[in-house]
Amino acid sequence: RPSRLPAPPLSKEEAAERLSSLYGAEVSRQLASGAWKERLAGMATVADAIDAMSPSACDAAAEHTVRALAATPGFDDKNFQVLGKAFDALGSLAAKAPAFSERDGARVVVAVAEKLADVKLRGPGANALTSVSEALGPSFVLARLRRSADSHKNPKVTSEALLFCASLLGEFGVHACGIPQVIDWCKASLGLTNPACKAAAAKALGAMHAGVGPGLRDFLGELKEAQMKAVEVEFARNPFEVTEKVTRVVRKSSSGGSSGSSVPVASDGLPRADVSALVTEKLIADMGDANWKNRAAAVECVGGILADAGFRIAPNTGDLMPALGKRFADSNRILAANALAMAGKAAAAIGPAVAERRHGHGLAGEMTRQMGDSKPSVRAAAAGALDAWAIAAGLEKTLPVVADKMVELAGKMSGDGKADALAWTLRALQDGDCAEDEPSVLAAAVAAAAVGLADSKAQARAAGSRVMDEVLKRVGSKRVMAMSREMAAPAAMKAAAAAHVEKANVERKGDIVLAPEPSSSPTLPARPATSKLVGGVRASTTGISSLRASRPGTARGGVASSMNAFSAPKELTPDGAALRKNEDKDARLRKLPKKPVKFETSRDDQLRVAEVELKVALAPYVRSDVHALLFGKDFKAHMSAMEHLEATLASSPELVSGNLDLLLRWVVLRFCEQAPNTQSLLRVLDFTKSLLVVVKEQGDRLSEQEGALFLPALVDKCGHAMEAAREKFRAVLRLVPGVFPASRAAGYLVRGLDSKNTKTRLEMLDALELLMERHGLDVVERGGSKAMAEVAKLADARDAPTRAAALACLTCAYKVAGEDAWRHIGRVGPLVREALEDKFAKSAKEMARNQEGAP
Repeated sequence: RPSRLPAPPLSKEEAAERLSSLYGAEVSRQLASGAWKERLAGMATVADAIDAMSPSACDAAAEHTVRALAATPGFDDKNFQVLGKAFDALGSLAAKAPAFSERDGARVVVAVAEKLADVKLRGPGANALTSVSEALGPSFVLARLRRSADSHKNPKVTSEALLFCASLLGEFGVHACGIPQVIDWCKASLGLTNPACKAAAAKALGAMHAGVGPGLRDFLGELKEAQMKAVEVEFARNPFEVTEKVTRVVRKSSSGGSSGSSVPVASDGLPRADVSALVTEKLIADMGDANWKNRAAAVECVGGILADAGFRIAPNTGDLMPALGKRFADSNRILAANALAMAGKAAAAIGPAVAERRHGHGLAGEMTRQMGDSKPSVRAAAAGALDAWAIAAGLEKTLPVVADKMVELAGKMSGDGKADALAWTLRALQDGDCAEDEPSVLAAAVAAAAVGLADSKAQARAAGSRVMDEVLKRVGSKRVMAMSREMAAPAAMKAAAAAHVEKANVERKGDIVLAPEPSSSPTLPARPATSKLVGGVRASTTGISSLRASRPGTARGGVASSMNAFSAPKELTPDGAALRKNEDKDARLRKLPKKPVKFETSRDDQLRVAEVELKVALAPYVRSDVHALLFGKDFKAHMSAMEHLEATLASSPELVSGNLDLLLRWVVLRFCEQAPNTQSLLRVLDFTKSLLVVVKEQGDRLSEQEGALFLPALVDKCGHAMEAAREKFRAVLRLVPGVFPASRAAGYLVRGLDSKNTKTRLEMLDALELLMERHGLDVVERGGSKAMAEVAKLADARDAPTRAAALACLTCAYKVAGEDAWRHIGRVGPLVREALEDKFAKSAKEMARNQEGAP
């Protein structure tokens, strides 16, 4: 194209002529002057003239102005004020000219690129590049910016260019910036030796993560562990936002702004590999070969193609999906199971486009057909394939296909096959994003449940009733009855569905309670489980599969509807104890992490969802009036609830053990309130202390899971600004080693040393010192946390209180372990070592003087 052809630079004479024609002879003379003040005055005149121009005049003047300024005074002018004003003029020109050309934009990018490293010119230069991005697209600017940065020897040019890239990602949205080229640039920069370049590349990837989500990790598999850790930190700072907040838009699309790659880009903006050339006629022929070994080898070859593409492929796969579908009915049932698993991987690799028949070829229905197979291994493979399909295509486009196929094959599927298909349906409902405003999903679930309810086999009927109960819990009997009348199914299935709804209406008047699954985090939401009879008839299964991540949005609808649908047990009256016996603790703990997790302050919406879910979880085990107080809006209600609970701690301490994890989750929620009432916080800490005292007196101990949900929050919040609160936090911390292994507790304390809060670090050092006095240095170091080495790092801290506390903690280690303490401390700087030797010598003399023995 003519606008992309390079133009030769203008001579001084040509530049002067063009500037004179546009802005006058006096301006031309000033810009060519050797005095910087005259050049600045001339450049200011040019900028003012551009601001006064109409858009059409800017179009006419754009090319002549950019080329002339490049020659006179030139973009290598030594005065930063002149260059700054020149960048302002270029930015105004790009902003006002409707037909600003790519050739002029490229000149501006080249001129500004190296000046981003100059702190005085960074602002005007970035503004000029932003204006060019609005005119031609950010992908155009970033492609040329990288080219200029890579050719420059100063690494600061690269780092500042990447930081500017991060800002563009936030302003224009990641999808406008050419995601493949940005990923490639960041990966290349992470391999540089300069720390600033690596940090800037990580920040750019973090900004991209906010727009594209966790799928970005799939393109960073070749990064080293240290590089990935830096990137993960930025991912945590920039969580994925479903709705991108774009503050700038491109005036026109840039056809030349891409990086020149023809990689297909998916709806999420991340690139997908085109594997159509690899799906050869020979591969398809081998899948239908008479020799089963050739067929098996061809199926395995598909796995290699997917792996080489990073399990993200473009949907144009030719005859690959139909060929895999034919192998579902293979006479070799092991090969059929492998084909089902491979089809699931292919669906996940294709992504949402697999829902379209031209790409997915309707394989979801064929997968459902295999749920009726006599071999459990084939049914399990079919369930796994449907899991992957539902994640890729969405449950709203998968479950209706499954239900229709089940109705079609109702007379051919075995009872076990129907039970397995309905078990998958139940898991999909519980773990999917189904909500009350998705009638197609719920109607499909009702149709699938009717297939099981009308079957002669007990296992199929039981599975169908569980699915129907799940739908009833969400939308109520009236809507379910309407769905059962409207579904396209035989009369016998409609009658069976209607009969179950009528029966459920009677049962719901009994004592049914909700048993939600616990969250893996004390402040993040948990997923509600299926309804569970008080007598213990049924329990829910696990989620759709480990492929799907838990999302808070699923919990809200389920929790709200279940709260309305079920009543509390009769025995939880205001006259009884505040707590009741809870035998479900072990099941809850199995779903919680044992390893310590990093504490992160939750947002208000996360706290609200977590509180609603904990409210449901505690409902069966807390007296109704106390339950209302625990989750009241007023802090006085919380204080009143704690009075009732403390009375129960004194009168019925045996009830604490089964409810301990739920009570600790409530305590953590109170810790995490954005602006907690001081009086209420102090009361919560007193209650926590009483709770741990009862646990110790009962001979119980905190489990690993309970420690993981409670201790990170306790450690993070113990550096409270108010001394009275810190004293109570300190008292609770000192009780922890009595109910939790001291070596494990030390690991949590060491993590607190990384806190940005100085008071928290001081409290952790004090707690570690006390722990060593009671249990010895070996116990503190046993957990593998390298506690003394971490404390030694603080011995060289800037603030005096932290240095003094760290030295005191290390001196305590010397007193209890003697010279062996040096082995745990490790290598330290000469100043720290000298200070420690002095402290150790004084402590040895003091111990001898007080007849306390030798260190």
